[in-house]
Amino acid sequence: MSFLDDDNGLKPNHISSLVDLIEFGFDLVHSQRTIVFPNGDLFEGNFLPWARDEESNARAMEYFWEKGIYVKGSPIMFDRISEEGYAKFGICVDTSEWLAKTEICRKVPFRTEIYKEDEAVPGHLALNAFSLA
Repeated sequence: MSFLDDDNGLKPNHISSLVDLIEFGFDLVHSQRTIVFPNGDLFEGNFLPWARDEESNARAMEYFWEKGIYVKGSPIMFDRISEEGYAKFGICVDTSEWLAKTEICRKVPFRTEIYKEDEAVPGHLALNAFSLA
């Protein structure tokens, strides 16, 4: 089972490369993503597009650079799940990056409530995330 958010797109080999991993024996896999602005420009990994202010941007980016989630000059966001987590910055593996065996999705429910934090980012910061595999 895979998902595609309304502001994302998939590269041609996204699903097939994840299916290969599922067939190898994994129950749940994910890819990274390439961040692309609506005008087609590639993100350069130098700021957090979703940050609410400069201070939170600076703290988050230092953390993401240190952990290798962003690399300066690269449009790829190296999403990952870690034991320490980094949800305090509001970032996690994007829904469109996942592929799961159906039985996993039946066991793990999705959140159905919508929170104020879920509202769309202002238009000048809006991005499209294209999953890579």
